[in-house]
Amino acid sequence: MALPDPAHALNPAKAITQFIHSVWQARDGLPQNTITAIAQTPDGYLWLGTREGLARFDGVRFTVYTNENTPALAQSQILSLLVDREGRLWIGTWGGGLTKLQNGAFTRFGADQGLPNERSVPHRHLRP
Repeated sequence: MALPDPAHALNPAKAITQFIHSVWQARDGLPQNTITAIAQTPDGYLWLGTREGLARFDGVRFTVYTNENTPALAQSQILSLLVDREGRLWIGTWGGGLTKLQNGAFTRFGADQGLPNERSVPHRHLRP
């Protein structure tokens, strides 16, 4: 039985300087430069949590979601992101409870829905 060669994310024969590096910052559309969480949904979007909002990245541009343009995000400071087995994005915030993104709709969960408090949803509470 033949075993396949191991796959590598980067070609180990090349130096890191031989790869193209791109950096995106607030001037490129991020809500803020500090990334606090990152996840990728099954549709290929990259989701970035920051201290000032959630950003969806399609490889070219950012779409930003904050408590100002997305009422279900009661707080724009994102602490954690998780994509569950059903492809839903769960967004843990500081002081705004937990928000779920499913089929393009945001739904907020807080103390009224059973969370012990809305101060924070640390990473340990978000498990697939």
